[in-house]
Amino acid sequence: MTRGGVATFHATFLRELVDSSNVEVVGVVPFNLRRSPPPTPVPLIRGPDHTVTRDVYDFALERTRPDVIVFNHVAQKWAVRHARRRATSPPAVGIIHSWHSVTMHGQERSARARRQLELALPGLAGLVVVSEHCCREGEKLGFAYPPRVKVIHYPLSDHYLDHRLPAGGSRTHDITFVGNLVARKNVLSLLEAVSRLPEIRLTVVGDGEERAALEHHSASLGISSRVDFLGELAPEHVREVLVSSRFLCLPSHSESFGIVMIEALACGVPVVGFAPTLGEVDRVVHTQCGVPIIDRSSRGITEALTAALDRSWNRESLRERAVKGFSPAAVTGRYVHFLQEVMDGSA
Repeated sequence: MTRGGVATFHATFLRELVDSSNVEVVGVVPFNLRRSPPPTPVPLIRGPDHTVTRDVYDFALERTRPDVIVFNHVAQKWAVRHARRRATSPPAVGIIHSWHSVTMHGQERSARARRQLELALPGLAGLVVVSEHCCREGEKLGFAYPPRVKVIHYPLSDHYLDHRLPAGGSRTHDITFVGNLVARKNVLSLLEAVSRLPEIRLTVVGDGEERAALEHHSASLGISSRVDFLGELAPEHVREVLVSSRFLCLPSHSESFGIVMIEALACGVPVVGFAPTLGEVDRVVHTQCGVPIIDRSSRGITEALTAALDRSWNRESLRERAVKGFSPAAVTGRYVHFLQEVMDGSA
């Protein structure tokens, strides 16, 4: 993978906002001014002299005079800066993609992320959280939300909207995993589960700090001949692998949503995966789209995979329902409606 799910969302969301007849995007302030951001359909605002400056946020507000501000990440310096001057600024909506900056790092880094969130959240007029599970997780962590909170799931990217994608046909990959190879993704337990299913091959798409250890563990289990580590792939190649897969398995210990699950469904691929958010996907598409992994041990993953393998799936229906429920236009429409609510309530 050359670009993560959240970055893909940013690009898709921005394009849909620009194309919407109900909203005008007047500018984008990049979070990290030291990196060259990808091309955008609206002007990037860097400051009066196009240099790195901490005052670029104030310059952007003065130049564009927006009716509402959207922070694609709440735990960032611009959101904190807005909170400190919110009395004289337009209303702002922030997006929470996950709480991993608080829950998945060392004590010092987690404490710093918590402080930033605690400073930024009170300055928001509205908050979008990417799943019900993620919303509940933030409450359990003790964060105080702004008065308006809305759960809006991620959209599919354009790679998965092509009506020519085959939902049926032959499937040359049995089980596929797509994601970063880090401890949170629980691929080690997936390997152990595959070792209990002698007729099954596993395809692993992605890279990360655990790759060498996972390849070694695959060899120690005696399943190297049945496990293919493909490394990072471009989005169109990830799609090609999914289209030829029988199932996607996402056995993570923690997910804020799991974008790859809806990408798999858009390819007609049932999901064996992280139970809390897989259940939310079921509710959006109005059908069972896979088997939830409730017990994330290797034995629990084996049982979930076996259950999925033992039943038949209507792949054409899964694709149709996923494309309808998670279309970029539908998701962006929910954002636009919420932004209007925030502006009306702040008037």
